[in-house]
Amino acid sequence: MILTGIADEAGALIDTQIKATRELGWTTIEMRAVEVPGFPKANLHEIPDAAFDVVERTLNEAGIGIYCFGSTIMNWAKTVETRFEVTLGEVRRAVPRMQRLGTQFVRVMSFKPTDDEAVIPPVGFERVREVARMFLGAGLPPVHES
Repeated sequence: MILTGIADEAGALIDTQIKATRELGWTTIEMRAVEVPGFPKANLHEIPDAAFDVVERTLNEAGIGIYCFGSTIMNWAKTVETRFEVTLGEVRRAVPRMQRLGTQFVRVMSFKPTDDEAVIPPVGFERVREVARMFLGAGLPPVHES
C-alpha cells in the first residue's frame, strides 16, 4: 500500500512539504502547488524551469518522490470557453517534468460546467479524450477528479 497526500496542504514551500511527508513516514507525495525561495507559489507545470530544477534536486536529495501530480489541467478555474491551447500548453509542460521526476500518475479534471444543470458539453469530453491521449502516449496514466 502506498500512502501519499497533497503536500501543499502542509505548506507551500518545498522544504515544508518534504518535512511533513517525512513526519508522516511517507516517501511520496502528490504535488500540486509548490514554492521555491525566490519564486512565487505555482502549480508544478507553471513554475519557471529554474524553480523546477530546485524542486527536482531538493526532492532527490530528500529521497522523496512524486507519486501523483495534482495538475490544474482542465480544473474548475477553466471552462470549455477557455482556449484549448491553454490546456495543451499545460500538458506539454507537465509531461517532460513528470518523466524527469518519475511520476506515475497525473490528476486532471474536466472543466467547470457552464450552465446551471452542471452538464458538460460534448466539446468538454472531446478535450478530455485528447488530454488523456497525450498523457497515455507518454506512458503517464491520467486519473480524474470530479
